[in-house]
Amino acid sequence: MFVAGIYGEGVERMLPIIGAEHRPNIITINKFGENPSIALNTEAVIWDGGGTYTYSTGANIDSASSADNSDGQHLHVVGLDANYTYTNQAVTLTGQTTVSLSIPLIRVFRAWNDGTAVFGGAIYIYENGSTVSSGVPSNSTNIRAVISSGLEQTHMAIFTIPKGMMGHMYDWWAGTDHKGTSFTEIKYYERDAASKVFLVKEQSVVGTAFEHHVYPNPRKLTQKTDIYMTGNPSVNNIAIVAGFDILLMPSTKVQI
Repeated sequence: MFVAGIYGEGVERMLPIIGAEHRPNIITINKFGENPSIALNTEAVIWDGGGTYTYSTGANIDSASSADNSDGQHLHVVGLDANYTYTNQAVTLTGQTTVSLSIPLIRVFRAWNDGTAVFGGAIYIYENGSTVSSGVPSNSTNIRAVISSGLEQTHMAIFTIPKGMMGHMYDWWAGTDHKGTSFTEIKYYERDAASKVFLVKEQSVVGTAFEHHVYPNPRKLTQKTDIYMTGNPSVNNIAIVAGFDILLMPSTKVQI
């Protein structure tokens, strides 16, 4: 069994009822993200890259670089190829100089430091042909994943169900770093095809307490479904964290 992340409460609760013959085909996904500073009354995606997130329309995510010219670590990247197939690959950074991924991606949703030394700067994964200055893409809409300085891996509450898989979402959660009187509106978005618009599927309000929503029956997600979460705070410049747990099974296997 390949485990991406850790078991969430909902996923762990359901594993005992899955037949042993199907467990080798399971992928468990724990996605979590943070937007470290969201402005007052501004809805922003929960990821390292800031307020908005742009999806690629083709498999043109093939470039990576660091904002620090001394970085030469191995970077592990997980995403989906042109056919939306779940893909793992690694590349060796060359500081601020762009390096190419061996497999161009249409989606990227996780990357981490696979080396023995910490990153010296933020790491960027972006579309082919982007203009880059000192390792940083000049146009933020070309960026598809960021590893913020000091974190060593992406923090992005974003995911896409791979081709040939059925997703079973068991829970989602959200919280803020603000301790005063405030609230943050949390939204969970889905679209089941890249040609469609995103729809709000869940909405909640978080105060100073941590919000954890567990589905009594898992939410089913078909292949190629795009997912992300947003926050919209009532006070200025607060950090918002959010995430979710999904169990992936081949769509030809037994569903739960």
